[in-house]
Amino acid sequence: MARFARVIGMQVSFFDPAAPADGDFEGAQRCGSLDELLPLADVLSLHCPVTPKTRLMINAQRLAQLPAHATLINTARGELIDEEALAVALQTGQLRAAALDTVALEPLAADHPFRTLSNLIVTPHIGGSTPQALDAVAQSAARQCLDFLDIQQINPTACVNPQVLNRS
Repeated sequence: MARFARVIGMQVSFFDPAAPADGDFEGAQRCGSLDELLPLADVLSLHCPVTPKTRLMINAQRLAQLPAHATLINTARGELIDEEALAVALQTGQLRAAALDTVALEPLAADHPFRTLSNLIVTPHIGGSTPQALDAVAQSAARQCLDFLDIQQINPTACVNPQVLNRS
């Protein structure tokens, strides 16, 4: 994502507690916390799983930390965002716009407030489901399973339940 953003002239900052401390981030500024990142984000793009720590992590308080002209993009999971707080932020102009390819409950209810907002784009959560993407996911999952069965090191960030990796 950072490469795409830089190609169109954006400065990139990010927060990722799972990223290695000595990683090469190709000029992207690493922030120590989400709260440090938010005031810098003209565009906030979410790319994380739903966990107890991330569920509703983008709430009214966090939306208020974004610049008034910010745009929120969520291609990860709907449960990351407090949808009521997002609707209010968009209605009041606190945020300029949002683009979501996922919501907490799909399909979006006919009376959901998101349906009335002209500064919000909502698409089905299949935008990235190209044949190539689906093949890559299948290959990665198969590789992880085979590595696990061969007692090889597997990538814990690609595992939905990495706590099981610490078991004997």
